[in-house]
Amino acid sequence: MPPEDGPLYLALASYEADSGRTDLVTTERQFPRYVYKQGVGNIFVGYDTIVDVRTVESFGRQVDLIIQRMDSPDGPKRVYEGTAVSRGRCGNINEVADAMFVALMQKFPAGSGTVTVENESGC
Repeated sequence: MPPEDGPLYLALASYEADSGRTDLVTTERQFPRYVYKQGVGNIFVGYDTIVDVRTVESFGRQVDLIIQRMDSPDGPKRVYEGTAVSRGRCGNINEVADAMFVALMQKFPAGSGTVTVENESGC
């Protein structure tokens, strides 16, 4: 039992951040090719293929939240537990942490399940 002036709930939060990974992304696009022949006009002769290869870095972030009720005679009782996962191109957790905590708290206290929160960051 907490003291009279103690907190009723205690929230414990932790986070993980991976060092990122680099993926090679290949995009292939085809464009029609025409030649101009005088007196006839444009004649379709086939397709040109453009292959774009680029490197994309992505980072994984995970935030865990546990909320315990502190007034149980048997000690702290876990009343909520959640995990938020983010994967994107931003290596700075500060840019995504707010959206992750919003996702964690959307179903508190009564729900569970997957929540998707769109986040646009300037990262």
